[in-house]
Amino acid sequence: MAPSDYIQSRDLATQNNGRFYTTLVDGRSYFPNLTAIASDPASIRDAALASVILSIYIAATHDASDVDTGATLAAKEDDELKPMALSIDWESLLKESSALLTCTKVTGGITNALFRVSGFEKVTATIIAAVVGALTNGSTSSSSSVIDYSPLVDFDS
Repeated sequence: MAPSDYIQSRDLATQNNGRFYTTLVDGRSYFPNLTAIASDPASIRDAALASVILSIYIAATHDASDVDTGATLAAKEDDELKPMALSIDWESLLKESSALLTCTKVTGGITNALFRVSGFEKVTATIIAAVVGALTNGSTSSSSSVIDYSPLVDFDS
């Protein structure tokens, strides 16, 4: 997608000042309002967790076996910018899960600080619950609740 899609996402974000306002750009979730502060490990863990959840959501909505394939399929199928309105209680989710993740600074960033966030295996059930909730808009009667999305949470291997 063109850089104009990112600009348009930021313009839309000014109308929706939610921290987790998200658009789908280039097959990936884009959070124009989410800030990760290099000196604040909690903000980095929060951003990583939100990115992981939406990557899995995108893969699940495209019946992909992994998040990279999901992004590729989304980029091919969804060729226009669209907001991703999901029924996820981000604040509760982050309060419950973010502290279980580990944030480590990695050397080598030329212009940006680099971090490795690990420990996703500790919050797999929470991530899957958030994805299923987003897929079903909070409903528990959908067949999505019986699909095993846990293979998509394979970030620490």
